[in-house]
Amino acid sequence: MTITETKHIYTKIEEDNSMEDQTLFVKVMGAYPIIKVLDFLIMFQDFDYSLSDICKNAGVGWSTLHRFWPQLEKYELVKKTREVGNANMYKLNTENEISKQIMQLNLTICEKFGGPEKQRIEKVVK
Repeated sequence: MTITETKHIYTKIEEDNSMEDQTLFVKVMGAYPIIKVLDFLIMFQDFDYSLSDICKNAGVGWSTLHRFWPQLEKYELVKKTREVGNANMYKLNTENEISKQIMQLNLTICEKFGGPEKQRIEKVVK
């Protein structure tokens, strides 16, 4: 086995291990910040969160979230639910047609690529 082949195998193993803690949605769509945020909001759509909580739970930086959050609000993918102290609370807007299609895409990915995650996601989407 050549050094190049060994490096390729090692890189492939590292990639597979780093993806173990990602949901199928993130694995398929890519670990982009907006995908991570949408994934988090889909998984916990019954609850509202502050922007700080969304950053922390989605694994996205504050400044990164603020780059695309205005678009999520503009297209009504998220909605403000209430204020707690100085913090605005948000959740996925499940009445928005685009949000519904993203949730359906999430479910389709889970059905296609299955696994133990499938049942957990079906409960959230339905």
